[in-house]
Amino acid sequence: MGKLMQKINQILTYNNGFKDIFNQVERGGLILITGNPGTGKTIMASKFIYEEITNNNGIALYVSLTESKNEFLKNLKNLGIDFEKFENERKFYYLEVITLTKKEYINDLLDQIISYAEKYNASIVVIDSISPIFQAFSNKIEVRELIHNLFYRLSKLSKRKLVITEEVPYGTQNFGFGVEEFIVDVIIYLKAFNIKGRIVRLAEIKKFRGSDLPLMDIPFRIKPIELISMPRIINYGQRTSKELIIVNLGKLKYEFYKGSQNLILVNPSICKDALTIVGMLGAIVGTPYLRTGSGKTIIRIQNHLVDDFKQNIEKCFSNLQFEKNMIEIILSNIFIMPVNITKLSMVDYFDEINEQEEKIKPSIIIDLTLDSAYSLISDKEIFSYLQLNLINRRSSNNITGIYLINGLYKDMFKFPLYFMYDNIVYVRSYKNKGLIIKPIKIRFSLLPKSKSILYADDLNICNI
Repeated sequence: MGKLMQKINQILTYNNGFKDIFNQVERGGLILITGNPGTGKTIMASKFIYEEITNNNGIALYVSLTESKNEFLKNLKNLGIDFEKFENERKFYYLEVITLTKKEYINDLLDQIISYAEKYNASIVVIDSISPIFQAFSNKIEVRELIHNLFYRLSKLSKRKLVITEEVPYGTQNFGFGVEEFIVDVIIYLKAFNIKGRIVRLAEIKKFRGSDLPLMDIPFRIKPIELISMPRIINYGQRTSKELIIVNLGKLKYEFYKGSQNLILVNPSICKDALTIVGMLGAIVGTPYLRTGSGKTIIRIQNHLVDDFKQNIEKCFSNLQFEKNMIEIILSNIFIMPVNITKLSMVDYFDEINEQEEKIKPSIIIDLTLDSAYSLISDKEIFSYLQLNLINRRSSNNITGIYLINGLYKDMFKFPLYFMYDNIVYVRSYKNKGLIIKPIKIRFSLLPKSKSILYADDLNICNI
């Protein structure tokens, strides 16, 4: 766990997201994007251009040695970005170059690139890919001289951002001649893995001169409109409201702070969907502000369970001793969000979660899919990065997180980030259809410190 904690401590001080990376690249900065074929180098280079044009009112020159202009425009249009529009607005210029094999032509090409960059007053230049140029040279000294000459004239001297891409052949971790990494300012190494039958993409920040960003892998997603979608993993600084959520179940009362992150380990013999509905009912009975419609609740559940869940929650809430219009207000502020885990990659799963929460802006999130997502589509280390981001973001924004996962008591300490949650309890069955709730970790000393028993009569309010 020491190695994982070391990486988590890095993440807690890490301010990511593609825009954050882009904004930290200074004028005159040189960015190398490298990786195997098909890992997304051209898309990421295009993302740099898109950000420069749309956010900095910049002008871009794209030099391609691998792809025709028509292919480039078509591929980007399929992702929802119309670079032809930028071209018509004289914000984007495309230079298509026949692949070179003789080094005597290289200097003429480089002079041509510099000439076009000056002619169009480009604030950013992309060369995709630099590999054919390097392959025309036979030794490191020639490559180093070329890089110094090109990069100094094209970026440092003129204060342009320069983005170059470079291929890494399959079967090797090395790129180019091994001199590039000493000269460039930023190295982003793109990787793609097949994890449990789904493609997961990682961007490894191997170097970032002048920045305090740690060197680490960041999951990313190639996505329409955004092109590159990355999580923003930030040291939000956990804070918790003094406001309480109170759950009344029979004679027992459970209290926890709004904004806390709560992990509930449910024995597999218990239906966690039904337990969720009973707990929500108890929270609405015990917490007056939940009845006012002032806060929204997201319940995340696997898509094949949604219909039964909706029917059960409506049936249960109809038993509340409240006026009909109040029940309607309560139900209108509960958003049951289906997740089709069988069709999502791990990065897609977390990306969908972020999109839903940005749109709905809930005050409570109840997640019934976390354990399934972990077991079906993820690897422990990357899962930890992404889930930690959610925990921190929700805590600092005063969003209460309640995560129900199935498992035995001994399984708790195998689940990623179990030590990061504020409160952890284990729920198992008791005689005559009752439940025992056993605390594992209580951060704020509000929940009972010893186990408590919910009898069947306390749980039969919903008849589910």
